[in-house]
Amino acid sequence: MVPLEGLEPPTVSLPGSWSTVPSLFAATLARLWLRSESNERRLTHLDVPLAVVDLPGYAESLCRGYDEHPDIARLAAWHRLERGDSPIVAAALDSNRAKIAAIAAAQSEGYIPRTFPPGVLLALVLHIAAMWIDMPEERSQAINPPSASVRASVVRHSVLALLRE
Repeated sequence: MVPLEGLEPPTVSLPGSWSTVPSLFAATLARLWLRSESNERRLTHLDVPLAVVDLPGYAESLCRGYDEHPDIARLAAWHRLERGDSPIVAAALDSNRAKIAAIAAAQSEGYIPRTFPPGVLLALVLHIAAMWIDMPEERSQAINPPSASVRASVVRHSVLALLRE
């Protein structure tokens, strides 16, 4: 094991106008949001339409999207870890609030159970959908994940089990 005391981060020379790795990542993430908003392709859970009456299908679609675009999950992980005190992404906050409101309405109308509060239910669905892509390599190698289609099916069935009263 390498001791960490006294180590300084390496200096990295980046091409173009990027002065630091964080500025490069921030610009890349901003570009992905713009591409996502222009519907060039579905990039994040903000882009997959929420069908509150089919949360298992929503989670399955997210899982397939994460498999197709693992770079998006890596950038989102970087954003969570390294953003420091930077402002939150307003589009993400608005999207999550709208989804929570839609889940609350569906619960009040009896379409989905009230086992969990709406925000908790959304968080659980999002985490289940991302469980394969967010898995540390040590765990992944230990459990030997199945094929992409089986992983998506596991996600669908996990959310179905979550919704049983």
